[in-house]
Amino acid sequence: AINIIPGAAGTLNSSDIDNNLKAIEKSDIFLTQLETPYDVTSYALQKAKDTGSITILNPAPASKISENDFKNIDYFTPNETEASFYLEKKIETKSEIENAAKEFLKKGVKNILITLGSKGVYFSNGTESHFVDAHKLKDDVKDTTGAGDAFNLSLKQIWSWRRGDKGRE
Repeated sequence: AINIIPGAAGTLNSSDIDNNLKAIEKSDIFLTQLETPYDVTSYALQKAKDTGSITILNPAPASKISENDFKNIDYFTPNETEASFYLEKKIETKSEIENAAKEFLKKGVKNILITLGSKGVYFSNGTESHFVDAHKLKDDVKDTTGAGDAFNLSLKQIWSWRRGDKGRE
């Protein structure tokens, strides 16, 4: 079971973003999720885009996203359940996943990665698209809590490695 207790994250406001804008300006990548108040997340995404950062939104826990904010998302990483929530329809089959990706791209997302649990991930950016199988593990996974967080952090690491330099953090 996943319980959300926002604690300090629930008290963030736009002035906190403004007060820490230098950190965002020095960042190549801005990774966020929806455990902070949505208006703050929205504001931070806009500021990150304004400063030239690559933006990654892990849309969890699933909650309403303004249609205007999709254009500020470089990498959108919902799982199947979250993608179904955002498009208000069931997404299970390969063709439904492919069509869902197209819908997110039409909303303005630049790259969509729909995570599929043990089935892997589907990627599309409008030019290229493909399914990537999940790595087969020796042992069965007992608990997937935090899997989306770990996946999104890996995107940040892959981006940094591909750059071949230390760049901005």
